[in-house]
Amino acid sequence: MKRTKIDVGICTLAVICLLGTTVFAVSEQFSTGNAGIRMFGKTELEAGETIAAPNGQEIPGVITYTDEAGGMTNYLSIRKIAELFDATISWDSSNDCIVIGSENKGASVSVGSAENVTIGETPEFGATAGPFTEIKPDKINSNKGMTIWLNDACIQSDTGITQRLNCAAGGIVLITVTNNGETDQFFNVYRPVTVSDGEKEIFQSIKIASGKTAVRAFRVNEDAGVLTSVLEFSIDGGSESGMSDLKVSAMEYYG
Repeated sequence: MKRTKIDVGICTLAVICLLGTTVFAVSEQFSTGNAGIRMFGKTELEAGETIAAPNGQEIPGVITYTDEAGGMTNYLSIRKIAELFDATISWDSSNDCIVIGSENKGASVSVGSAENVTIGETPEFGATAGPFTEIKPDKINSNKGMTIWLNDACIQSDTGITQRLNCAAGGIVLITVTNNGETDQFFNVYRPVTVSDGEKEIFQSIKIASGKTAVRAFRVNEDAGVLTSVLEFSIDGGSESGMSDLKVSAMEYYG
């Protein structure tokens, strides 16, 4: 899913104050290279490291402002903040302001509805959403263990099932669904955008006929962050009435 882009000049100049604000004075000054960024125990930006602007130019990663009393305040570009906190950014020209996060009140997926979700018979291999890539569910060899969320869980419901998976970087998520019911079921997989009003990055939704089994696999990038490595899936009958009768497994393999 493509994100909305804003002008290069805006991204370069727009900064958020991380540690406080003050009034500019003649003796105040700006400098670069004094601080880095660490998030959830992972170094995201080394002190002195630059970041690439959309036009390819290297710009300071962190700008340090020293006030007349010697106090220092660090600033980080909004583009980098949006990247770190998994947020979309755009430019509102009518109000001359930067918009962080989706403002589309209807930006949610209507699960199982053919009007809002593309339904197919097979997944779209190679499709990506954040750090996830859908791959063919070939035999997986793992020598570093696995996480099990569901293991042949038998589920009967007139509203289907929704499951949230907090995944680890570098793993492969495998989801297996058997439709033991009498009606077709719709298998939806998506990545919720962390800072948004219900925005989701959606993978191909597929139909599982009665008596059939669907297996889907998703590779998680090695550099996936804590905020971006959440995957969700749902299975339901859509507009068809009746009871969903499912057997579901969801696991992540490491190797």
